[in-house]
Amino acid sequence: MRNGLFYSALTLTLALLASCDDAAEPVADVEGETQDAGAAGAGGSAGQGGSGGTAGAGGFPCAAPPEDVSASPRADERIETLALSLSPGLVARQEDYDRIARDVAAIEALDASLREIPVYFANAGFGRVVWVSLSTPDLPTTGPDAAAWECLNTAMGVESVEPDTWLGEGPGVWSGTLTFRGLFRAEVLAEVYAALPFVRRAGAYVPGGGDGPTICLTPGASDWRYFFDRADGDCEAGCGSHQITGFSVSIGGEVTPLGVWIAPTQDSEPWPEGLYEELRAAGCFD
Repeated sequence: MRNGLFYSALTLTLALLASCDDAAEPVADVEGETQDAGAAGAGGSAGQGGSGGTAGAGGFPCAAPPEDVSASPRADERIETLALSLSPGLVARQEDYDRIARDVAAIEALDASLREIPVYFANAGFGRVVWVSLSTPDLPTTGPDAAAWECLNTAMGVESVEPDTWLGEGPGVWSGTLTFRGLFRAEVLAEVYAALPFVRRAGAYVPGGGDGPTICLTPGASDWRYFFDRADGDCEAGCGSHQITGFSVSIGGEVTPLGVWIAPTQDSEPWPEGLYEELRAAGCFD
């Protein structure tokens, strides 16, 4: 998955290469230190596929965004977030969104109370916020750097830019967060920003900590399995209880209830072998 995320970021960066003539200077590599994962998400070097990055190779991404970027945000954020959890790229794939929207609507037609359960991935880096730190004390306002910054922000639909000194980047550098209109796999987007030569590092803004009620899914060749987790009990510390309701939905849209399981497991019917591992892999119990 890490290699897939890197190549997705590389592809997107190439798709956004500068069309601004005055922003075509070569890019130098800039080494950065590892970001504290507890402060702003996992750190890493651009090119390793992590959610942090070192300013890397290859020009200014400054052109019209790919068509799929403009598709986000979609009408239903719960469904889009679930679809994004299946995507190796920047945004959710439309075919995943359509399949999940159909399946979840069919499931919730059987039990309307499931509509109250949100989609919550605490540490996955899906969202609308990326953190960046620059090699300068202020945001660029003139010249090629400013042109590249504004082009990329416009192309990606930035709604706000806010300084955040608590990111701990030290004196002499500007650090802060960018909030986007669309819902993205933010670690891929961060790699695109890390390609700007005046960006020291960038990463997915992950508040971290806690857990909560959520929906997760496992796609199969034909049947997809959905799990609705009614988590409760001090969820900031990880949730003390979970009630998991499972369903399988066929490629034709037929819904089959799988069962209800409770954690701690002493209060539950026996869990099927491998279910806990499936839920963890799908993003439940994050």
